[in-house]
Amino acid sequence: MSQNGRRIVLTLLLLLVSQLLGCRQLGLGVKYFLTPCAGNGPERNTDFELQLPPLDLDAFYAELRGLRTDFEFDELGRVQYQGRDYPQYWIRRPAPAGTPRMLIVAGVHGDERAALLAVPRLLAELADEGTTQRHAASPNWDLSVLVPANPVGAAQTSRYNGAGCDLNRDFGSFENPESRAVRTVVERLQPDLVIAPHEGPQDGFFLIATADADPELARRAVAAVAAAGIPLARKSFLGLGLGSPGLSLEGPTVAAGKRALGLGSLGTYMESLGIGTFTTESSWDSEDFEARIDSHVIAIRAVLDSAPPGVASGAGG
Repeated sequence: MSQNGRRIVLTLLLLLVSQLLGCRQLGLGVKYFLTPCAGNGPERNTDFELQLPPLDLDAFYAELRGLRTDFEFDELGRVQYQGRDYPQYWIRRPAPAGTPRMLIVAGVHGDERAALLAVPRLLAELADEGTTQRHAASPNWDLSVLVPANPVGAAQTSRYNGAGCDLNRDFGSFENPESRAVRTVVERLQPDLVIAPHEGPQDGFFLIATADADPELARRAVAAVAAAGIPLARKSFLGLGLGSPGLSLEGPTVAAGKRALGLGSLGTYMESLGIGTFTTESSWDSEDFEARIDSHVIAIRAVLDSAPPGVASGAGG
């Protein structure tokens, strides 16, 4: 199917959704799903009420660099915007050969603040445990983190990069350097599971698992978040009801539809490679910002602490 054909089909689907949700949702759907570069540069989101504290990006970078003694640390490259260079880091906690590989891609959208700030909190926890448990058993996962995926968006509190493009619509054409950096890590690492922390306007935390991801691991992650007292979403960010609170399992039909439409999301790109993806979604609407950060950390830790029953060792190699 051609790109124009895909857009026609998706437009028809959005028209159907609009009958359920209203015209405003249709307009937002066209903007966020059909328009890869909808921004005028890294402009700020005015469509939703975002509960966002300020971010000191220099302090964020410094916090990450402070973990060099506990993790392998590489700079993938630098994104230039308005005379400044913004680095993207590849941070890794390697495990013995044959251990399944997890890749976390954080900060695809720069205004999803809790999703970005979950990374240093998660890594600091792992570093502390590594110091106090030097004789612990080998980890279940070889862990890699790419952060920030969209550094200009993070600096400008924007969904978009410096060119006004949504990177989560560029993982098919790879026209932007930020998405090409993600592709480079994926090709080198060949992960068994990708986790993408995000935030959205839904009514609580939820996790989207693609068809190739292990549903039992997804359920464990959601259960861990619920056990911490963090509210689970009952509707998705499209306002559609979830079959189970906090969990959206995408079956083969959804995967085929996204593939046919050429959506250009990270999950669709991973699906084309046969790699499962978990997208963790905290809620912009929550005023408890610490809980929003914690929801990602808790969900990812639940996966890290679990033996991956649906992933064969070394499957990505």
